[in-house]
Amino acid sequence: MTFLNQEITYYSDDFRSQIDDSVIGFLNQLKGVTVFDLVGIDNQRTRVVTTLIHGNEPSGLIACHLWLKSNEKPATNLRIIICNPEAAQSKPLFTHRYINNSEDLNRKFGSHFDSANNVDLRAQQIISVVNAVAPEAILDLHNTSGNSPAFGVAVIENPQVTSLVALFANKLILTELKVGAIMEVDFKAPIVTIECGGAQDSRSHQIATDGLHQYFNRRILFEPATTETLLQGTQFQTISEEKRTNHPSQWERQHKPEITEAMLEKEPFNQAALGQPVVRVHSHPVRVQLNQNVSVGFDQYKLATTHITLRDDLEKYNKDVTPVGEFIGWCGSELSSQLQAFDHRGINQIDSLFYVQRNCLYTKVPMQLFMVTKIVEIATKDCLFYVTIES
Repeated sequence: MTFLNQEITYYSDDFRSQIDDSVIGFLNQLKGVTVFDLVGIDNQRTRVVTTLIHGNEPSGLIACHLWLKSNEKPATNLRIIICNPEAAQSKPLFTHRYINNSEDLNRKFGSHFDSANNVDLRAQQIISVVNAVAPEAILDLHNTSGNSPAFGVAVIENPQVTSLVALFANKLILTELKVGAIMEVDFKAPIVTIECGGAQDSRSHQIATDGLHQYFNRRILFEPATTETLLQGTQFQTISEEKRTNHPSQWERQHKPEITEAMLEKEPFNQAALGQPVVRVHSHPVRVQLNQNVSVGFDQYKLATTHITLRDDLEKYNKDVTPVGEFIGWCGSELSSQLQAFDHRGINQIDSLFYVQRNCLYTKVPMQLFMVTKIVEIATKDCLFYVTIES
């Protein structure tokens, strides 16, 4: 049985030469909360990255490993925090969201803290090591459990937040829901959760790598752009350039547009002018969850062994807006007895979002689904997916 290590391990630049060449070897070098402190060109400012809060979400770890092995010097000081290596180390590797059927670490960053609970203690350790460096920005890297494009999640919207998201994606979920995630902590600095895409998708690892390269190398993150701030930093080669052009990263280094002085005279955060995607904001998400003792399965046909059957291809709706009247599965006639969708005010919106006709479940309004997963354990213990209503 695996236990949470209660110690925090700190490494400096000197340890980079000792890091194993493989991601698995690197993972096996980690014990408990592991912190890498790197000195930047500007050593008066610090940027923070947290990753591997969930052990089955490897993109952030892969990207950080590549950076650490590159021996590049960042624009500012960096603090890289590997949060939950024990979960990733549980065999089979990178398949456990948390360890020993324990509680979800990313539901433990709320106001309640139980000193006798090891998962609560781990969350407090992470908060402490972030606060210790008074960062100018914080990124929390994740993967989605199902197949999905990359997107950001934040609790506030401002130019700093959208600029951070634009390093990785062109969608931002602006949420008022309180679930105990690390992005809800007030660190007195902009913080964004980045969902890099599906955990098993190599494009997700590349998106994480490209985004971190920009985050680590930019001398100035949030002030008006200049040629120096946009182009500073060396080429960080990881996956071949031939493969690089096949994924939707906004920083396609082979094809990014030429930056002219006329473009730089535009608004400081005019992302379209600077070759970055315009970040579209999806507001007021609700979590669609199973009611207690309700079971779910995924198939092309209605299952006789579960209360609800969702379409086997439901993950495809992570990509685009789902129209009114779209069939998404089968359930009983009393929708509210099986599903719930509480908003940030505590109001159950399930009957506003879906309707049932002849035991078939349909969308009632245009909506964007996020984080649809066919992993039954996550769908049951956490949620089926998130929804925002779209015009």
